[in-house]
Parts: sequence; C-alpha cells; structure tokens
Amino acid sequence: MRVALVVVAALVAVASAHSDADETYAAALADLRSLVDDAIAPLDAASTQSSWTHTAAAWAEHLGLDRVGARLRTQARDHKHSQYDNTASSTSLMGRIAAWLDPRPKLTREREPFTVYDTPERALWPDWDYDHVKASRAHARRNVPFAINGWEQAMWGPFVADIQDPQPPLVQTAADAFHATQHGALIAEWITNQMRRFVRSAAPHDAPRSAAASQAAQAAVAKRDRAIAMLEQVAFRDVYDEEAMLASTFRDENVSTTQADALWVLGEHSLWGTHGAAPDLPRALRAFTQLAQLGNASAHARLGFLYDSPLTDVLHGVPQHAPRALMHHVFAAQEGDYGAQLALAHRYAHGLGVPVDCLEALRWYDAAAQATYAQYLAGPPGGRTLPYTKVRLGDRAILASKLSPRLHAGRLNPLLSVKLLRSGVRHLLAHEPRALSDTAALHDILDVYQHHQGSNELVRLLFLAHAFYRGSVVGEGEALGAVERNFPLAMHYARYVAEKRWPMPAELENAAWPARRPDGGLQRAYQAVEMSEADTVRTGDAAALLGMMYLRGEGTPQDYERAQVWLTRAQLDGNRRAAAWLAIMYDEGWTAPANPELAQEILNDALRKEYAPDAAVEMARKLIESKLSEEALKHLPRIAYLGAEGEGVGESGQLETSYEVSYLRGSVYADQLLAHTASVLACNIGADELKRAAERADWDDPVYHRAETAFSRGDIATALMGWAISASYGVEEAQDNVAFVLDPIKSLLRPAPPRGSDRAALQYWAESALQGSRHALERVCDYVRLARGTDAGQGDAASCYMALIDVEKDLAAPYWYLAQIYENGAGTTTRDFPLAKRYYDVVTGLAPGKAILTTFPALVRLHLKAVWLWLHGNDSARRLLASYMWKPRTKRAPSPARPRATPADMDVWLDYAVDAAVFGVGLVLLGMLYLLRRWIDVRLQAANAQLAQIQALR
Repeated sequence: MRVALVVVAALVAVASAHSDADETYAAALADLRSLVDDAIAPLDAASTQSSWTHTAAAWAEHLGLDRVGARLRTQARDHKHSQYDNTASSTSLMGRIAAWLDPRPKLTREREPFTVYDTPERALWPDWDYDHVKASRAHARRNVPFAINGWEQAMWGPFVADIQDPQPPLVQTAADAFHATQHGALIAEWITNQMRRFVRSAAPHDAPRSAAASQAAQAAVAKRDRAIAMLEQVAFRDVYDEEAMLASTFRDENVSTTQADALWVLGEHSLWGTHGAAPDLPRALRAFTQLAQLGNASAHARLGFLYDSPLTDVLHGVPQHAPRALMHHVFAAQEGDYGAQLALAHRYAHGLGVPVDCLEALRWYDAAAQATYAQYLAGPPGGRTLPYTKVRLGDRAILASKLSPRLHAGRLNPLLSVKLLRSGVRHLLAHEPRALSDTAALHDILDVYQHHQGSNELVRLLFLAHAFYRGSVVGEGEALGAVERNFPLAMHYARYVAEKRWPMPAELENAAWPARRPDGGLQRAYQAVEMSEADTVRTGDAAALLGMMYLRGEGTPQDYERAQVWLTRAQLDGNRRAAAWLAIMYDEGWTAPANPELAQEILNDALRKEYAPDAAVEMARKLIESKLSEEALKHLPRIAYLGAEGEGVGESGQLETSYEVSYLRGSVYADQLLAHTASVLACNIGADELKRAAERADWDDPVYHRAETAFSRGDIATALMGWAISASYGVEEAQDNVAFVLDPIKSLLRPAPPRGSDRAALQYWAESALQGSRHALERVCDYVRLARGTDAGQGDAASCYMALIDVEKDLAAPYWYLAQIYENGAGTTTRDFPLAKRYYDVVTGLAPGKAILTTFPALVRLHLKAVWLWLHGNDSARRLLASYMWKPRTKRAPSPARPRATPADMDVWLDYAVDAAVFGVGLVLLGMLYLLRRWIDVRLQAANAQLAQIQALR
C-alpha cells in the first residue's frame, strides 16, 4: 500500500511539474506575442475617455465603410501614441536635415518584390506565432513594410515601444563601416552625428515626451526579460550529456516536449535577437546544445553553423571548431535537414575539413535536390512557383555604378557573376541598364509600356504580360528587374493580345475532339483572324501564357477546358511551349480520356523545330521515368540556355526556368555514377547541376531571402546573420554578400584601418573564389597584397594576380597591381622594370580611354625611377633604358621594292614615338628636379649665412 501511495505521489508530482512547465512556457510566449503592437487594442482600451473619432469609426465600419473607419482609427492611433512614436526634435528643421543626411535606407510602406518568399511548410517558431491581422494593421497605419510571416514580425514588429537594444560592439562597428563606405557618406555621417547632438542639447522641452517614451520602453523591455527568464526556467530544467544525444539522434522519431519547444524558442531568440533584443550567441549555443541532445535535427544544423562560421567567431566570440561542426552537420543531414545536406556537400566538394570526395558531395546534393523536386511537383501543373533568384551585392554595385558594366566591344564586366550573363540581362544592359538596379527607373519603363500609344502595341502588352506573370522583366523569378507578381493584370494583357487573333469565346463544341470536327474542319473556337507572321507569333505567345494560367489556376479559377482551348490555339500556330503543355494535358487526360499517342505525336512535331526546350524537357522526363537515361541526356544539353536573342516576335523559344533541367540532368548523372555506369569525370557536372537545383528551390529554409529582407530594411546585423547561415550551406551569393559587407578595401580612406573582421571577410572571399567567383578571387589577391587578415607577402600577391589573369584576361586591375609590384620590388619580388612597363602597356590596351589619367603618370614615374637607379647601377633599369636604344629585328627577305606601310607598322612606329616621348619627358623632369634641388641648396646656404651673421651680431 505504501509503495502504491509513493508511486501515485510521484506521478502527481511529475504531472504537476509538466503542467507548471506548460503554463510557464505558454505565459512566456504570450508575453513575447504581446510586444508586437496591435493598432486597435490601445485605442479600444482608451475608448471610454475618448473621442468622437472612435465612435465615428465604429459607425462607419458598421455601415460597411471600412476605409473611412480605418482612416479615423489611424488618426486616433497616431494622436494616442505620438508621445513615443515621434518627438518634437524629429519634426524640427535640424532634425529633418539630420534625417536627410543619414545614409541608412529609409523605411517605406512597400517592400522590394524579390524579398517576397514562401514560409516553410514545417513552420518553426517564430513563424507559428504569425498574426496576419496585426501585420495588416501595421502596414496600413504605419510607414512599415508588410510582414509576411511570424519571423519578420518577431524581428521588426512594429513593437509597442522602442525596445531595440544596441548590437554587440563589433557587429555595430561593421554595420557602421559598411554604411559609410557603401554610401560614400563619411562626411555626412559626421555632420549627422553633430546635428543630432545639437538637436538633443537644444530641445529641453522634449523631456516629458522622452520620459513617457522611456517608461513605455522600460515596461516593454521588462516584459521581454520576464518572458526570457520563464523560457530559461523551462528550457534548462534538465541536463543531458553526449551519450543521450547519440541515443536520441538515432531514434526513429524525435519526441516533441514543452522543454524542447522552449529550447528552440530560446535558441532562435538568442541567435537572431528577436523582439528588439541583441543577439546572445553563448546562450543560443547552450540552448541548441541541450536541444540537440534530445535528437533535434534543426538544433544540430544550428550548432553546425555556429561552430563553422567565421562571422560568429570574429563578431560574436563563438570559436570555430571544425570537428564539432562536421559532427553536427552529419547528424542533421542524416535526419533530412536541407541546410545540413548542402553544407556537407559543399565541404566534400571543396575539401573543407574533409578530403575532397565528389561522389560523397553528389550524394548529399542529390538528397537535397530530390526533396526540393518533390515539393516542386506537389505544386500546380507544371510545378510550384520558384523563389526569386539570388544576386550578389557586388553585382548590384557594378550594375548600379555610374561606370558602364561593359568594358569594350560590347563585352560585359567580367567581374559580374556568370549566372547573370543571360540574354535578358544583356538586352537590358544594352538598352536600359538602370532598370536592373533602380526600382524607380524600372517603374518608369513599365509606365511607358502601359500608357504609350504606338504601332508596336502587341509587343508592349506581351512584354507586360510576361513581366507581371514572371515577377521580373528579365525572366521567371529573377531578382534583377523584379516587379510585383500580378497574375490578374498579366492575364488581362495576355487576353487582349490573344483575342486580336481569336475573338471567338474559348468554348468547345466537343471537348473530345482535339482540334478538328469529325468532318475534318476546325472547331469554331480555333478559327483565327489573318495576321502578319510576326503578329501571329506574338498572339501565339499570349495564348500559350493564357493556357498556362488557366491550367495552373493563376489569376483565375483553374479551368482545364479553357486551358486546352488556348493551348491548342497557340499550338496550331506553331508555338512550341503550348505544344509541350498540350501534350501533358492529353497524356494525363485532364479534359478527355487520356490519349498518349496524340501526346507523343504533338511532342515529336514540336521537337522537329529548331528550338523546342519545353518539349525537350517533357520528352526527357518521360525517358527518365522509363529508365532510358542515355536517351534522355540527348534532349537535355543546352536546353536551359536556349532562346532567341533580342526577341522582337515572342518568347516561345525560352524556358520559363532552368530549374527542372538542372535537376533532371543532375539526377541522370547521379544515377549513372552511383550505379558505376558513368565515368567519374561526369561527377563534377552532376554535382554542379544538383547544387544549382537544390539552391534555387530553397522552400525548406529561405534564410537567404530573409537576409535580403533585412538588408532592404537597413538591418545589416540581421542580414549578416542570415547570409552567414546560407554561406555555411555553400551558397556563393551569400558568401559574397557577407564578405562584401565586411570588406574594408572599398573605404574612402583606402584602405580602412585594420579591423577584426578582416580575417572573416578574407575567409568568405576565399570560399566564394573556390566556386569560381572572379570578383572574389580579385578580392583575395587584394587582401594578400595589403596583408589584411593574412601574413602572406607581395610575392604571394603576385602569384595570386597571375592566377587571376589566367582565368580572366580582360581585367585591368591585376595587371595594374602586378606592374606596381614589379616596379617597386616589394617583399620577395625582384624589381623588374621591363616587366612592369609591359603590364602598364596591357592596362593601357584594356582601358584606352583612361590611360592618360592612370598609366601615363605611372609610366613617367617608372622611367624616372629607372633613370635614377640606372645611375646607381641597377641592372633592371639598364635593361629598360637599353630597350629604347636598340631592339632586335628579324631579317627580311630582299624585295625589289619597299612594301607599303601597313596599319600594324604604323602602330609599331607610334609605339616607338610614345616610348621616346615618355623617355624624353622623364629626362626633362629629372633635369628640372636636379635644377630645383640646386636652387633649394643655394637658398639654404644663403639663409644659413644670414643666420650666422645675426648670431655673430648678438
């Protein structure tokens, strides 16, 4: 009996403890949730004192006048909270000037289109705390962008008061330095700070409002601290060890408990700094470590990042530990974590902490890509809409610069990412380069296309239809030239163009008849108006787009019959994309009994044409499903890059996206390699394709896009953290972006004083350079030359620049720095004047327009040094000067008459003349320097004599 009572008491105690933990955890989440401002609650609480505006708003909403009610509530809200939302100093003239000079991005109500992304299907905190009503009210009533998930709400609120803690000192220093260098605003920063000090000292009447704001902030911060304390109470209740972690990791199912949830919330809060708090990475490390000991894969992935990241090491004080990082990545990847799989694949592909093993990298890339492809197929017919592409900050800086992104002869800047060198980007660079980086310029172009009246109406409207459907003027989901997706508007423009050829309603006499009636004539819906060949292609493109939208249910309810009508109309006019979609419809039997024979006939007919990428992809998919991989590979090469350059008549020769091509091609190589039926040389191709596919479809972990959102809001610290996580997955753009923000070389001080972040920046540049980024490789060479974050010398810098020249011969900067290195003989590099002059000549050839300002003074300086050192017996200087006296000439065959001078001969003589002129100018300047020195010596002697006389008189 006593034993039974003891057992019952123990059970009651355990139940009570669990109940208390649940209540404490729920109370902590409620406190955090309450920090996000509700634009209605404060007004309702004060309505008893109030104001006629609240009563009027309630009556307006009761009568259905929602907009009037919202406007009245907005006025009351702004009046109610003006004591801590705004201060008098911010509305003063000096405050406005200081705000105008501030280089940081100003918040607007609109967010950049490319910052829109999907929330993962497996929602983790804080996504599960999303309050759409609060987000809508904040967007409507405050000057803030719309928060599309709980993560953004937890990061930026808006909160009930100003509760933003200062960032860690090193993080704040890096952010301030980036703002100053990026905006060229070192002087503006100083003026702004001085004005703010003056404003604060000159506004004593703001003390009551500041006190009110301080009280509201103190109360909110106290509530946040209480919530974190309660989470710690629940999270750190039990202690686990590494044996428990190993046992939990290999369980079939991970147990979800209140403690596990509290550990995750505490870890994410401490990692990102949610609800206005500063990041606390030691606490995040402790929380994730204990959660990983419960077998949580997401916690393992976070630990792998924390132990692997140079950013957290340098800016947050979490030391790198490669073995631990590898262990946690392995545990998380085995549990199917998307980011950990990519991180492992990246390590094996480049030998980062592990031996280089392409097959192992291929396995992990294949696992991640298979998961993304399953999500892609789970979407509407034709696949789920892909996220926006990733664009490096360096690329945006090049495109936004006043300098032309082309060098000469129409060639693009070789420092641009290879991923950007597509036909759409080239076309805009040639005609409207501002549209790729300037949102205002892009909207101006769209306005012209929408309202301009001209003869090319179909071209303009078809362009608008594709732009609003794709979400970009460049291509499907392209971040460059991004516009807000608008399916109804895209359908409106596409319908207008298509109905120029098919004015009949899209209704079939009999859905079982493919295109013709039993008597052989066309169905009434397919009878078209005669048009020119070019307009026929344009209307076919519009009809294909309409068919896709009806088939996928975009901008309209899904309607298979109307989709079949519009796709058949386009297919009859020879549109290859419509043929591929129509074949899928007949294969699946969506409007009539399945007809595989007719589907295959339509595909074969499309493949007989010159460009039919969509049909080729569909054929390859069928062959892969039939285990005919060798035949499938015949259809896949170069499909992703097909398309008519500078299309004036349509876009049916282009793929909407190359994602599926990359996945299919990579999966074929992976299957063959893992079955040992292909050469190992094909491994790199397969791994690159699967990596491209897995990174493109990052629905499971959109951390890169969250960093983009933070950057567009001006939150550099959060952007750095998001990009650093993505960089640990091997995403080249993220590596470039972190390094770009930390980069000190772009400073106006040239270079900036040494910073602790130099080593981290160099490491990120190096990892990006491993993946082929020429911009990153140039930066690595610059770091070595300037000894930033490394102990390498000038000899290593020369070797680095030589390697860069081998990769890209059209870059002028490597030749320029090589010339300086050999001119000065810095470090272990031997001084070589002839070689330095040769490199200066190459720079002149690559940038002839700038030679007068750059290479000419450098050549003058070089020759002056050579003359001076020649007088001191330097052999390199003697060889340079001797080259002007005589040059070896090849013997020519005797000819009866002297040949006429060719342009090449004239160039040689002109080169001789320029060299002689430079040499003569150098001698003249050296003589003038000698005379100036003699004159200064004479004056000094006279002054000394006068001084001696004065001293003698004393």
